[in-house]
Amino acid sequence: MESPKVIKLISIFIFTMALLIHNYILVKSITSVTVMIILIGAIIMWWVGHLYQKSYKKAIMYESVKQELDDVNEKYQMIVNEKDLIEMALDLVDDIAVFSYHLETGDFYISKGIEKIYGYPYREIREDLNLWKLLVHPEDMEEIERKIGRLTTGTHASTELRILRPDGEERWIIYRGTPVKNNMGHVINITGQIIDITERKMLEMKLKQLAFFDELTDLANRTLLERHLKKALSRSKRINQPLGVMFIDLDGFKQVNDTMGHETGDLLLKEVAVRLKDTVRDEDFIARLGGDEFIILFEETNKTDILEIADRILTNVSVPYLFGDKKPKVTPSIGVAMYPEDGIDQETLLNNADKAMYYAKSKGKNNIQFYTRALPEQPMKKDGVIRRIFQHLQTNFSK
Repeated sequence: MESPKVIKLISIFIFTMALLIHNYILVKSITSVTVMIILIGAIIMWWVGHLYQKSYKKAIMYESVKQELDDVNEKYQMIVNEKDLIEMALDLVDDIAVFSYHLETGDFYISKGIEKIYGYPYREIREDLNLWKLLVHPEDMEEIERKIGRLTTGTHASTELRILRPDGEERWIIYRGTPVKNNMGHVINITGQIIDITERKMLEMKLKQLAFFDELTDLANRTLLERHLKKALSRSKRINQPLGVMFIDLDGFKQVNDTMGHETGDLLLKEVAVRLKDTVRDEDFIARLGGDEFIILFEETNKTDILEIADRILTNVSVPYLFGDKKPKVTPSIGVAMYPEDGIDQETLLNNADKAMYYAKSKGKNNIQFYTRALPEQPMKKDGVIRRIFQHLQTNFSK
Protein backbone atom coordinates (compact mmCIF):
# COMPACT_ATOMS: atom_id res chain seq x y z
CA MET A 1 0.00 0.00 0.00
CA GLU A 2 1.34 3.43 -1.06
CA SER A 3 1.93 6.11 1.58
CA PRO A 4 -1.03 8.60 1.94
CA LYS A 5 1.43 11.57 1.69
CA VAL A 6 2.73 10.43 -1.68
CA ILE A 7 -0.79 9.83 -2.99
CA LYS A 8 -1.85 13.28 -1.75
CA LEU A 9 1.06 15.07 -3.48
CA ILE A 10 0.56 13.18 -6.73
CA SER A 11 -3.17 13.95 -6.69
CA ILE A 12 -2.56 17.70 -6.16
CA PHE A 13 0.08 17.73 -8.89
CA ILE A 14 -2.15 15.96 -11.41
CA PHE A 15 -5.11 18.24 -10.55
CA THR A 16 -2.97 21.37 -10.97
CA MET A 17 -1.42 20.29 -14.27
CA ALA A 18 -4.81 19.30 -15.65
CA LEU A 19 -6.26 22.75 -14.95
CA LEU A 20 -3.27 24.54 -16.39
CA ILE A 21 -3.32 22.51 -19.58
CA HIS A 22 -7.08 22.88 -19.90
CA ASN A 23 -6.94 26.64 -19.38
CA TYR A 24 -4.04 27.10 -21.75
CA ILE A 25 -5.76 25.17 -24.49
CA LEU A 26 -8.94 27.25 -24.16
CA VAL A 27 -7.67 30.77 -23.54
CA LYS A 28 -4.00 30.49 -24.41
CA SER A 29 -3.15 32.16 -21.04
CA ILE A 30 -3.34 31.69 -17.24
CA THR A 31 -5.80 34.03 -15.53
CA SER A 32 -6.33 34.92 -11.91
CA VAL A 33 -9.52 32.87 -11.91
CA THR A 34 -7.52 29.88 -12.99
CA VAL A 35 -5.05 30.41 -10.19
CA MET A 36 -7.91 30.69 -7.68
CA ILE A 37 -9.47 27.52 -8.94
CA ILE A 38 -6.13 25.77 -8.75
CA LEU A 39 -5.58 26.96 -5.16
CA ILE A 40 -9.08 25.99 -4.05
CA GLY A 41 -8.75 22.64 -5.78
CA ALA A 42 -5.34 22.08 -4.21
CA ILE A 43 -6.75 22.87 -0.76
CA ILE A 44 -9.66 20.48 -1.34
CA MET A 45 -7.31 17.79 -2.60
CA TRP A 46 -5.02 18.38 0.36
CA TRP A 47 -7.96 18.04 2.82
CA VAL A 48 -9.20 14.90 1.13
CA GLY A 49 -5.69 13.50 1.30
CA HIS A 50 -5.46 14.46 4.97
CA LEU A 51 -8.68 12.59 5.73
CA TYR A 52 -7.43 9.62 3.77
CA GLN A 53 -4.14 9.73 5.66
CA LYS A 54 -6.01 9.64 9.01
CA SER A 55 -8.15 6.77 7.79
CA TYR A 56 -5.02 5.00 6.66
CA LYS A 57 -3.39 5.37 10.07
CA LYS A 58 -6.54 4.12 11.77
CA ALA A 59 -6.62 1.16 9.43
CA ILE A 60 -3.00 0.36 10.21
CA MET A 61 -3.67 0.75 13.95
CA TYR A 62 -6.78 -1.43 13.68
CA GLU A 63 -4.83 -4.13 11.88
CA SER A 64 -2.12 -3.97 14.57
CA VAL A 65 -4.61 -4.12 17.44
CA LYS A 66 -6.50 -6.93 15.73
CA GLN A 67 -3.26 -8.88 15.32
CA GLU A 68 -2.41 -8.35 19.01
CA LEU A 69 -5.90 -9.48 20.04
CA ASP A 70 -5.56 -12.54 17.85
CA ASP A 71 -2.20 -13.31 19.49
CA VAL A 72 -3.65 -12.84 22.98
CA ASN A 73 -6.65 -15.04 22.16
CA GLU A 74 -4.35 -17.69 20.76
CA LYS A 75 -2.17 -17.65 23.88
CA TYR A 76 -5.26 -17.68 26.11
CA GLN A 77 -6.65 -20.66 24.26
CA MET A 78 -3.32 -22.42 24.62
CA ILE A 79 -3.40 -21.76 28.37
CA VAL A 80 -7.00 -23.01 28.58
CA ASN A 81 -6.07 -26.12 26.63
CA GLU A 82 -3.04 -26.74 28.84
CA LYS A 83 -5.19 -26.20 31.95
CA ASP A 84 -7.76 -28.67 30.64
CA LEU A 85 -5.03 -31.19 29.87
CA ILE A 86 -3.52 -30.76 33.33
CA GLU A 87 -6.93 -31.17 34.98
CA MET A 88 -7.65 -34.23 32.85
CA ALA A 89 -4.30 -35.73 33.86
CA LEU A 90 -4.95 -34.97 37.53
CA ASP A 91 -8.43 -36.45 37.34
CA LEU A 92 -6.97 -39.73 36.08
CA VAL A 93 -4.95 -40.13 39.32
CA ASP A 94 -7.08 -41.87 41.95
CA ASP A 95 -4.88 -41.59 45.04
CA ILE A 96 -3.85 -37.91 44.75
CA ALA A 97 -5.97 -34.76 44.83
CA VAL A 98 -4.61 -31.27 44.12
CA PHE A 99 -6.45 -28.31 45.61
CA SER A 100 -6.39 -24.51 45.61
CA TYR A 101 -8.37 -22.16 47.87
CA HIS A 102 -8.41 -18.36 47.55
CA LEU A 103 -8.83 -16.79 50.98
CA GLU A 104 -10.26 -13.51 49.66
CA THR A 105 -12.64 -14.65 46.94
CA GLY A 106 -13.49 -18.07 48.35
CA ASP A 107 -12.76 -19.72 44.99
CA PHE A 108 -12.08 -23.41 45.55
CA TYR A 109 -10.70 -26.02 43.17
CA ILE A 110 -9.88 -29.64 43.84
CA SER A 111 -9.15 -32.42 41.35
CA LYS A 112 -11.51 -35.37 41.00
CA GLY A 113 -9.10 -37.75 42.71
CA ILE A 114 -10.61 -36.56 45.99
CA GLU A 115 -13.83 -38.40 45.15
CA LYS A 116 -12.19 -41.81 45.52
CA ILE A 117 -10.20 -40.76 48.59
CA TYR A 118 -13.14 -39.26 50.50
CA GLY A 119 -15.87 -41.55 49.19
CA TYR A 120 -18.27 -38.65 48.57
CA PRO A 121 -19.59 -37.40 45.18
CA TYR A 122 -17.33 -34.79 43.63
CA ARG A 123 -20.09 -32.15 43.50
CA GLU A 124 -20.69 -32.41 47.27
CA ILE A 125 -17.00 -32.01 47.99
CA ARG A 126 -16.75 -28.91 45.77
CA GLU A 127 -19.83 -27.28 47.26
CA ASP A 128 -19.19 -27.99 50.96
CA LEU A 129 -15.82 -26.68 52.13
CA ASN A 130 -16.39 -28.05 55.65
CA LEU A 131 -17.12 -31.62 54.54
CA TRP A 132 -13.57 -32.72 55.36
CA LYS A 133 -14.21 -32.04 59.06
CA LEU A 134 -16.80 -34.82 59.09
CA LEU A 135 -14.22 -37.28 57.76
CA VAL A 136 -11.15 -36.61 59.92
CA HIS A 137 -10.63 -39.14 62.69
CA PRO A 138 -11.46 -37.46 66.05
CA GLU A 139 -7.98 -38.24 67.39
CA ASP A 140 -6.37 -36.37 64.45
CA MET A 141 -8.67 -33.33 64.33
CA GLU A 142 -6.64 -31.16 66.70
CA GLU A 143 -3.41 -31.76 64.77
CA ILE A 144 -4.86 -30.98 61.32
CA GLU A 145 -6.58 -27.81 62.57
CA ARG A 146 -3.28 -26.68 64.08
CA LYS A 147 -1.47 -27.29 60.77
CA ILE A 148 -4.12 -25.44 58.74
CA GLY A 149 -3.84 -22.54 61.17
CA ARG A 150 -0.11 -22.38 60.42
CA LEU A 151 -0.87 -22.07 56.69
CA THR A 152 -2.78 -18.81 57.19
CA THR A 153 0.30 -17.34 58.87
CA GLY A 154 2.49 -18.20 55.88
CA THR A 155 4.05 -21.46 57.13
CA HIS A 156 4.12 -24.63 55.06
CA ALA A 157 2.29 -27.58 56.60
CA SER A 158 2.40 -31.34 56.18
CA THR A 159 0.89 -34.09 58.30
CA GLU A 160 -0.39 -37.66 58.17
CA LEU A 161 -3.92 -38.33 59.41
CA ARG A 162 -6.77 -40.79 59.25
CA ILE A 163 -10.14 -40.24 57.63
CA LEU A 164 -13.34 -42.20 58.16
CA ARG A 165 -15.22 -42.62 54.87
CA PRO A 166 -19.04 -42.79 54.78
CA ASP A 167 -18.80 -46.53 54.01
CA GLY A 168 -16.99 -47.04 57.34
CA GLU A 169 -13.55 -47.63 55.83
CA GLU A 170 -10.60 -45.98 57.57
CA ARG A 171 -7.93 -44.56 55.28
CA TRP A 172 -4.62 -42.76 55.81
CA ILE A 173 -3.78 -39.58 53.91
CA ILE A 174 -0.96 -37.02 53.74
CA TYR A 175 -2.13 -33.41 53.78
CA ARG A 176 0.39 -30.94 52.32
CA GLY A 177 -0.36 -27.23 52.13
CA THR A 178 1.59 -24.29 50.69
CA PRO A 179 0.64 -20.65 51.37
CA VAL A 180 0.78 -18.16 48.47
CA LYS A 181 1.44 -14.50 49.35
CA ASN A 182 0.74 -11.25 47.49
CA ASN A 183 3.18 -8.34 47.04
CA MET A 184 2.31 -7.10 50.54
CA GLY A 185 3.33 -10.42 52.09
CA HIS A 186 -0.24 -11.41 52.97
CA VAL A 187 -1.42 -14.97 52.42
CA ILE A 188 -4.14 -14.89 49.75
CA ASN A 189 -4.20 -18.46 48.51
CA ILE A 190 -3.52 -21.96 49.80
CA THR A 191 -2.54 -24.75 47.42
CA GLY A 192 -1.59 -28.29 48.20
CA GLN A 193 -2.07 -32.02 47.85
CA ILE A 194 -4.07 -34.76 49.53
CA ILE A 195 -2.42 -38.14 48.99
CA ASP A 196 -3.88 -41.53 49.89
CA ILE A 197 -1.14 -43.53 51.67
CA THR A 198 -3.34 -46.31 53.06
CA GLU A 199 -1.47 -49.12 51.30
CA ARG A 200 1.88 -47.79 52.52
CA LYS A 201 0.57 -47.48 56.07
CA MET A 202 -0.80 -51.03 55.97
CA LEU A 203 2.58 -52.28 54.83
CA GLU A 204 4.34 -50.32 57.59
CA MET A 205 2.01 -51.76 60.20
CA LYS A 206 2.49 -55.25 58.81
CA LEU A 207 6.26 -54.89 58.94
CA LYS A 208 6.01 -53.51 62.48
CA GLN A 209 3.78 -56.42 63.42
CA LEU A 210 6.32 -58.88 62.06
CA ALA A 211 9.21 -57.09 63.78
CA PHE A 212 7.70 -56.67 67.24
CA PHE A 213 4.82 -59.13 67.61
CA ASP A 214 4.49 -62.89 67.72
CA GLU A 215 2.90 -64.07 64.49
CA LEU A 216 0.89 -66.86 66.12
CA THR A 217 -0.58 -65.14 69.19
CA ASP A 218 -0.23 -61.41 68.32
CA LEU A 219 1.49 -60.91 71.66
CA ALA A 220 4.72 -58.93 71.92
CA ASN A 221 7.79 -60.91 70.84
CA ARG A 222 11.28 -61.05 72.35
CA THR A 223 12.44 -57.87 70.61
CA LEU A 224 9.56 -55.79 71.91
CA LEU A 225 9.86 -57.38 75.35
CA GLU A 226 13.48 -56.25 75.59
CA ARG A 227 12.56 -52.68 74.59
CA HIS A 228 9.58 -52.49 76.93
CA LEU A 229 11.40 -54.00 79.91
CA LYS A 230 14.27 -51.54 79.46
CA LYS A 231 11.87 -48.57 79.53
CA ALA A 232 9.86 -50.07 82.40
CA LEU A 233 13.02 -50.46 84.51
CA SER A 234 14.01 -46.86 83.79
CA ARG A 235 10.58 -45.65 84.93
CA SER A 236 10.66 -47.80 88.05
CA LYS A 237 14.10 -46.46 88.98
CA ARG A 238 13.01 -42.87 88.36
CA ILE A 239 9.85 -43.02 90.48
CA ASN A 240 11.27 -45.54 92.97
CA GLN A 241 8.48 -48.08 92.41
CA PRO A 242 8.72 -51.90 92.31
CA LEU A 243 8.36 -53.91 89.10
CA GLY A 244 7.38 -57.55 88.74
CA VAL A 245 8.52 -60.02 86.07
CA MET A 246 6.35 -63.12 85.75
CA PHE A 247 7.60 -66.18 83.87
CA ILE A 248 4.90 -68.69 82.78
CA ASP A 249 5.50 -72.17 81.39
CA LEU A 250 2.66 -74.51 80.36
CA ASP A 251 2.67 -77.93 82.02
CA GLY A 252 1.62 -80.70 79.65
CA PHE A 253 1.99 -78.72 76.46
CA LYS A 254 4.50 -81.17 74.94
CA GLN A 255 2.06 -84.01 75.46
CA VAL A 256 -0.67 -82.02 73.65
CA ASN A 257 1.66 -81.54 70.67
CA ASP A 258 2.73 -85.19 70.67
CA THR A 259 -0.76 -86.72 71.00
CA MET A 260 -3.05 -84.20 69.29
CA GLY A 261 -0.74 -82.61 66.76
CA HIS A 262 0.95 -79.22 66.33
CA GLU A 263 -2.18 -77.66 64.84
CA THR A 264 -4.03 -78.28 68.09
CA GLY A 265 -0.99 -77.04 69.98
CA ASP A 266 -1.06 -73.76 68.01
CA LEU A 267 -4.78 -73.32 68.68
CA LEU A 268 -4.13 -73.88 72.37
CA LEU A 269 -1.37 -71.27 72.48
CA LYS A 270 -3.67 -68.73 70.81
CA GLU A 271 -6.38 -69.43 73.37
CA VAL A 272 -3.89 -69.17 76.25
CA ALA A 273 -2.88 -65.74 74.93
CA VAL A 274 -6.54 -64.67 74.91
CA ARG A 275 -7.09 -65.93 78.47
CA LEU A 276 -3.97 -64.12 79.70
CA LYS A 277 -5.17 -60.86 78.13
CA ASP A 278 -8.57 -61.28 79.77
CA THR A 279 -6.99 -61.97 83.16
CA VAL A 280 -4.36 -59.26 83.60
CA ARG A 281 -4.92 -55.51 83.88
CA ASP A 282 -4.97 -53.25 80.82
CA GLU A 283 -1.64 -51.68 81.76
CA ASP A 284 0.18 -55.02 82.15
CA PHE A 285 2.49 -56.13 79.35
CA ILE A 286 2.37 -59.69 77.94
CA ALA A 287 4.98 -61.28 75.66
CA ARG A 288 5.58 -64.72 74.21
CA LEU A 289 9.19 -65.86 74.28
CA GLY A 290 8.51 -68.85 72.07
CA GLY A 291 7.12 -72.32 72.49
CA ASP A 292 4.95 -72.44 75.61
CA GLU A 293 6.80 -69.66 77.51
CA PHE A 294 5.20 -66.31 78.34
CA ILE A 295 6.40 -63.22 80.20
CA ILE A 296 4.18 -60.65 81.95
CA LEU A 297 5.51 -57.33 83.28
CA PHE A 298 3.80 -55.48 86.14
CA GLU A 299 4.71 -51.84 86.85
CA GLU A 300 3.98 -49.86 90.03
CA THR A 301 2.81 -53.00 91.77
CA ASN A 302 3.50 -55.23 94.78
CA LYS A 303 3.61 -58.93 95.59
CA THR A 304 0.04 -58.94 96.89
CA ASP A 305 -1.38 -57.61 93.60
CA ILE A 306 0.78 -59.98 91.55
CA LEU A 307 -0.26 -62.95 93.68
CA GLU A 308 -3.93 -62.10 93.15
CA ILE A 309 -3.44 -61.92 89.38
CA ALA A 310 -1.38 -65.13 89.40
CA ASP A 311 -4.18 -66.99 91.19
CA ARG A 312 -6.61 -65.91 88.45
CA ILE A 313 -4.13 -67.06 85.78
CA LEU A 314 -3.80 -70.46 87.48
CA THR A 315 -7.59 -70.84 87.46
CA ASN A 316 -8.32 -69.51 83.96
CA VAL A 317 -5.48 -71.17 82.04
CA SER A 318 -6.16 -74.56 83.70
CA VAL A 319 -9.75 -74.76 82.43
CA PRO A 320 -9.85 -77.49 79.71
CA TYR A 321 -9.91 -76.32 76.07
CA LEU A 322 -12.24 -77.48 73.34
CA PHE A 323 -11.21 -77.69 69.67
CA GLY A 324 -13.71 -79.82 67.79
CA ASP A 325 -13.60 -83.26 69.38
CA LYS A 326 -10.28 -82.55 71.10
CA LYS A 327 -10.16 -81.38 74.72
CA PRO A 328 -6.54 -80.61 75.61
CA LYS A 329 -5.63 -79.49 79.12
CA VAL A 330 -2.56 -77.64 80.39
CA THR A 331 -1.66 -75.93 83.63
CA PRO A 332 0.70 -73.01 84.26
CA SER A 333 3.79 -73.04 86.41
CA ILE A 334 4.55 -69.44 87.43
CA GLY A 335 7.71 -67.81 88.72
CA VAL A 336 8.07 -64.16 89.73
CA ALA A 337 11.08 -61.92 90.31
CA MET A 338 10.75 -58.40 91.75
CA TYR A 339 12.73 -55.24 91.07
CA PRO A 340 14.82 -54.13 92.91
CA GLU A 341 15.25 -56.91 95.50
CA ASP A 342 15.67 -59.75 92.99
CA GLY A 343 17.67 -57.84 90.38
CA ILE A 344 18.17 -54.40 88.87
CA ASP A 345 18.83 -55.35 85.24
CA GLN A 346 16.84 -57.19 82.61
CA GLU A 347 18.88 -60.38 82.35
CA THR A 348 19.03 -60.92 86.12
CA LEU A 349 15.29 -60.40 86.60
CA LEU A 350 14.35 -62.73 83.74
CA ASN A 351 16.79 -65.42 84.88
CA ASN A 352 15.53 -65.26 88.47
CA ALA A 353 11.88 -65.38 87.32
CA ASP A 354 12.86 -68.44 85.24
CA LYS A 355 14.43 -70.07 88.31
CA ALA A 356 11.32 -69.37 90.38
CA MET A 357 9.17 -70.93 87.66
CA TYR A 358 11.25 -74.13 87.71
CA TYR A 359 10.93 -74.23 91.46
CA ALA A 360 7.14 -74.06 90.96
CA LYS A 361 7.39 -77.09 88.66
CA SER A 362 9.40 -78.97 91.27
CA LYS A 363 6.67 -78.22 93.80
CA GLY A 364 4.07 -80.13 91.81
CA LYS A 365 3.37 -77.69 88.93
CA ASN A 366 0.26 -75.50 88.58
CA ASN A 367 1.43 -73.08 91.29
CA ILE A 368 3.25 -69.77 91.75
CA GLN A 369 6.62 -69.16 93.41
CA PHE A 370 8.42 -65.88 94.10
CA TYR A 371 12.16 -65.85 93.69
CA THR A 372 14.31 -65.85 96.83
CA ARG A 373 18.00 -66.36 97.26
CA ALA A 374 17.14 -69.41 99.37
CA LEU A 375 15.68 -71.26 96.37
CA PRO A 376 17.43 -74.59 95.88
CA GLU A 377 19.37 -74.99 92.67
CA GLN A 378 17.31 -76.73 90.01
CA PRO A 379 18.72 -78.93 87.21
CA MET A 380 17.30 -76.56 84.59
CA LYS A 381 17.79 -77.63 81.04
CA LYS A 382 16.76 -74.10 80.09
CA ASP A 383 19.43 -72.45 82.20
CA GLY A 384 20.87 -70.62 79.20
CA VAL A 385 17.58 -69.61 77.54
CA ILE A 386 17.46 -66.03 78.80
CA ARG A 387 21.13 -65.49 78.09
CA ARG A 388 20.60 -66.66 74.51
CA ILE A 389 17.61 -64.37 74.16
CA PHE A 390 19.64 -61.32 74.99
CA GLN A 391 22.58 -62.44 72.88
CA HIS A 392 20.12 -62.76 69.98
CA LEU A 393 18.67 -59.30 70.63
CA GLN A 394 22.06 -57.66 71.03
CA THR A 395 23.20 -59.18 67.75
CA ASN A 396 20.11 -57.85 65.92
CA PHE A 397 20.41 -54.35 67.35
CA SER A 398 24.14 -54.13 66.58
CA LYS A 399 23.55 -54.74 62.86
